[in-house]
Amino acid sequence: PLGASSAELIKLRFQVLHNATSGTGLNFSNVIFNEDIVAVTDNGYFTPKKLPVLSISPASASLVAGDSLLFAASNGNPPYTWTISDSRVAKIRPNGWLIGYEGGTTDLTVTDAVGATKTISNIIVSDMRMYFSADTLEQVETITYTDCFTDSIPIGRPAISAIEGEISVSNSNVKILDIETDSTFTAGWQKVITRINDQRIKFYLTGATPFREKGIAFRLKTELLPAFKEYHRADVRFHNTQANEGTPDVKFIDGIIEGKIFTEQDKTICLGESTGVLTVPDAEGKTISRWRIRVRRPVPTEWITINNTTATYTHTPDKLGEWEYVAEINGVLTKVVNILVKTIPDVTGVIRGDTVFCNVPQVLRYVVQRRPAATEYRWNYTGSGVILHTNQNILDLEITSEVTPGNLEMRTANFCGESEQKLVLELKPTIQPASFNFDNEKPYYNLDTIAFTDTSVGALAWEWSVIPASGVLFVDETTANSQHPKVQFTETGNFTIKLKTTNSCRVDSFMQTVVVHPFKNGELLVDKNADCFGSTFRVELTQSTGVVAVWQIKPEDAAEWVDLDMPPTTVINYTPQTAGKYYLRAKLAGDRGYSGVISITMYPMVDTSITNTKNVLTAVAENATYQWLDCDNNMEPIEGATNRIFTATEKGNYAVEVTQNDCKAISECVAVTDVGINNPFADKMQLYPNPTEGEIILNTGAKYADLIVKITNMQGQLISLFAFNNQQIIKLNVQAPAGMYILTVISKGKKTDLKFVKK
Repeated sequence: PLGASSAELIKLRFQVLHNATSGTGLNFSNVIFNEDIVAVTDNGYFTPKKLPVLSISPASASLVAGDSLLFAASNGNPPYTWTISDSRVAKIRPNGWLIGYEGGTTDLTVTDAVGATKTISNIIVSDMRMYFSADTLEQVETITYTDCFTDSIPIGRPAISAIEGEISVSNSNVKILDIETDSTFTAGWQKVITRINDQRIKFYLTGATPFREKGIAFRLKTELLPAFKEYHRADVRFHNTQANEGTPDVKFIDGIIEGKIFTEQDKTICLGESTGVLTVPDAEGKTISRWRIRVRRPVPTEWITINNTTATYTHTPDKLGEWEYVAEINGVLTKVVNILVKTIPDVTGVIRGDTVFCNVPQVLRYVVQRRPAATEYRWNYTGSGVILHTNQNILDLEITSEVTPGNLEMRTANFCGESEQKLVLELKPTIQPASFNFDNEKPYYNLDTIAFTDTSVGALAWEWSVIPASGVLFVDETTANSQHPKVQFTETGNFTIKLKTTNSCRVDSFMQTVVVHPFKNGELLVDKNADCFGSTFRVELTQSTGVVAVWQIKPEDAAEWVDLDMPPTTVINYTPQTAGKYYLRAKLAGDRGYSGVISITMYPMVDTSITNTKNVLTAVAENATYQWLDCDNNMEPIEGATNRIFTATEKGNYAVEVTQNDCKAISECVAVTDVGINNPFADKMQLYPNPTEGEIILNTGAKYADLIVKITNMQGQLISLFAFNNQQIIKLNVQAPAGMYILTVISKGKKTDLKFVKK
């Protein structure tokens, strides 16, 4: 049954068609609870929002295993969520970085915050590369052999035993002569070359000695004609080329031939080293007017003139790349030397791949970002039971036996040395069983939300279930497939929570029980239901499983509850500031409703005022019990003096104890000084009702001519003045605030004062 708290009652699901533009009203009618309770309802309205048309940049992609590419989404509502259709082919990171893992095709989808999606289909990831260098420099006016390089072949893919396709060059001053296989992986293979023209051939290579290592697949033999000078360039392009009829999936990458004049002094140095002494050959008898230097590649810089007229020059390059040094000899610029400047490659990023896996025969792939300056990627595993198959920035880790835990390490190296830093990835070759925890030390009640924390190691997917499923809601944007869900229980009972975890080689499950108790709003206990004015009531919340958010009070004749400015504790001590009947309750935290209600009554303050007429003292309070006291005898009770009116027989000071609603109060002492003096005029006077709400009657006991009646307050200020003649019953309407007043009656020298109280 529904409790006193508020929560979601039902959810409506709508299918909004793509062409919907106008709003839709949601209107209730004839809603009742329990067949006879009419519900108070509010109608609603929603307007369909047209999803944006997302864009992804780049709009297409082709990459090689180990490469990464950053995708960006636009025109949508961030944040964006990226997904990939085949996680074996590639992985996608939350920020849009796509990392190729193995050959194949996959689709990339981005979803924005309002559900709009965009997909790039058929992203191609190749297993490996076969390529001509993008900056191959060849000696001009020669027959050249341009290397076609190959990556090593991934584990699980066949070795290459056949290559076929077409190759062309883009410069008419470069002539393709043949494909040379000597001293390459295709040495001894059969080859068929079909010349299409001087700049394009069709070829087919096949052999009985397949290869799978990194190295040179073959060489393209070309002739650089005399018109192809230094700095001239020719693109070398593959067309319709494949290996083994498509397996492995090879990405053939075009290259560039650039004309260059080589010298005998050409060499490679590391950044920070000196070139040594560079010498102009055959300089004797010639005039050297200047030297010029620049960086030729990767990005050409402006020439720098060196005012050196000697045949030698020494320089320490300050940039990476290939430097050119020329001298102006007899007015002609002549190449002296080419110096390639390298540096130790850095290591940045992370090693990507599984950190947790099973001890079963398998091959796991790990990749790092390619470093342009690296010629070697040095991989190492500190554990045992594996074989490392390296392919530059890609490692295939072959598990051959029981693997021990360890660190996978990678350093880069080149001509200048090995990187000081290394990338490290801790591998855990065991799968921990599925497990989760929650705070099981505290009790749970219906409508409570419990946070479950997955503590499994190595899980890639999570599936949560609750038995029984009724009364269970996944909240705070979590679902049954979240790693760490939050579940609200709207019903009570014993619930079995089951987690099923999955990764690449194992499915496991784990269960725990949650007991959900009925929530109790509780009742209030009060130490007394009524008391005298100024008393304190002790109120305690009992039998409740909730926590007090605030205490509330409502006077008997009020419509609204008001928050009390008191600590939200289980017990409070409350003193009402005015008399009356009040209702108290505790509002519980977490929208849990309210406790039971109790009432308390604060009686009015006892009126202890006294009217004094001669030696007659009258207690103003009515409907009470009275005990007159002798103030001059240590407040001793006067025997028999228990009426409202007390006639003193002796001069002295007297007080009265008034008891009303079990509340006792003692008046101030009143002095009696005229005991024994006979005043028949005053004795006849009667004034009632006293206290009065406004109208008061004076009975003079006889009719008097020229009777004066005046009313003054206790400070002697005149309130009213009246004159009467031969009238015994006189009705007066007192137009004055509540308080004590003196009514004075005067007639022909006779006078008496009567006190009364205006309510």
